[in-house]
Amino acid sequence: MTLPGNMNYLPLVVLWSLAVCATATINAESNLRLWDRMEPVKNNTTKFVCYYPLPPASGNASFPDNLDATLCTHIIFIPTDISDTCEVKAVYPYHLDLFAKVIPILRKQNPALTVMVSNGGGFDKVLGSQYNRSRFINSTVPFLRKYDFDGFDLDWEFPGWNGRPVGQRHNFSLLTMGLRDLFEEEARKTSRPRLLLSAATSTANVMMVIYEFHILAKTLDYVNLMGYDFNTYNDLKPFVYFNCPLKPETYDKEFFITNNLEWASNEWVRRGIPREKMIIGMPTYVHTYTLLFEEFTAPGSPAKDRGQCDFCGYTYPCKMLQQNWTRKFDEGARVPYLYHGDQWVSYDDEESLAEKAQWVKDNGFGGVMVWNMRDDDTQGICDGKTRFPLLKAIKKTLFGA
Repeated sequence: MTLPGNMNYLPLVVLWSLAVCATATINAESNLRLWDRMEPVKNNTTKFVCYYPLPPASGNASFPDNLDATLCTHIIFIPTDISDTCEVKAVYPYHLDLFAKVIPILRKQNPALTVMVSNGGGFDKVLGSQYNRSRFINSTVPFLRKYDFDGFDLDWEFPGWNGRPVGQRHNFSLLTMGLRDLFEEEARKTSRPRLLLSAATSTANVMMVIYEFHILAKTLDYVNLMGYDFNTYNDLKPFVYFNCPLKPETYDKEFFITNNLEWASNEWVRRGIPREKMIIGMPTYVHTYTLLFEEFTAPGSPAKDRGQCDFCGYTYPCKMLQQNWTRKFDEGARVPYLYHGDQWVSYDDEESLAEKAQWVKDNGFGGVMVWNMRDDDTQGICDGKTRFPLLKAIKKTLFGA
């Protein structure tokens, strides 16, 4: 075949790939009106979704001792990366060995477990063109099926936010449409269970400008609301407050009414996401502060910096309690905090997480998500015997066992 101009040097297989990739996105975009007319698919099964961060450096691919397949209904490994050619790839090659060895063991330990993988990385290029979106979309199914994943989670923080192009907001919607279309088509052709699609999403006012809720309500199987980092030390808010307040404090009702789990969760529903699709996120890690004045320890007191162990896991406050730090429970926000000297710690414990999980049940949400499994007390340090006390408290509240 003779092709016009310089195209006669382009291999036919590349032309075919271009056509296939373009078709996936064109189909998604041509179906925009169809998605608009569709009703969200309901799924009333309660979920307990646990993120498991993969080790950041090379190591062995044996089964890690801080992973328990019996605690959660869903485990999501994070992260994967995005290649220069806009395709899904592992962050480190040994992660692929880990998937190949660990996932069969997880399924043997808990045959009902749903195993997914989350994608992060530099997504700007993917959302920059139709062609790049198509390359990304078409790379997902081979990756997911090769390693026996049940679905794909998007942890993209955040489309169209903080100086990124405003058009990313709509392109993110188109991407979820393309992924969902492809997953549906693959399931029809192979008679295999359809791959699931979820996204880790923001809370508070950030969400207003980065999501097209009416599309996500239909393309996503569920939404993993990142219900944490409501407060941490920064120059604009140099005072101590809570990582994950369930409800607003009295003074928050005037100034920071959006700054809590209750408001953020319900706002996603008000924006059109089915309540049963909302998986409400909770932290197992802490935020710490250095007080400006040691004598002022109440929530809202001035701070001068982060504390000595910001983002540490649950064993940190456990060890501090063993050293006679002072523990208080905030009756308004429904969370505990610790202080000693100039150090102040916001954290969640079994009591506060069980209360949050009960609130999720009482309000008809789809379930609970935790970030993350590894930051729980995986070795039984807190009481000398109980491994994963936080996850077990949530599981018992959700399922009664």
